[in-house]
Amino acid sequence: ETDFEYAEFRAVATTEDGKEYSGFGSAHVDSQDGDDPHLLAELAETRAMKRATAWATGVGVTAMSEMKNSL
Repeated sequence: ETDFEYAEFRAVATTEDGKEYSGFGSAHVDSQDGDDPHLLAELAETRAMKRATAWATGVGVTAMSEMKNSL
């Protein structure tokens, strides 16, 4: 347990031709939607990696939890 309430990560995906695509991910203890609030770093890291990969591959997949205010 820590007093940390927020985590933010940046991930970079590099394609075979050398292009780099950045993805950012964040997580806050108050908006976990059932996730373990002690896993803020892991959640933010996963979000960043998914975004970087989506940009690099052209596969725009967004998690339902991130679209809840848009549905």
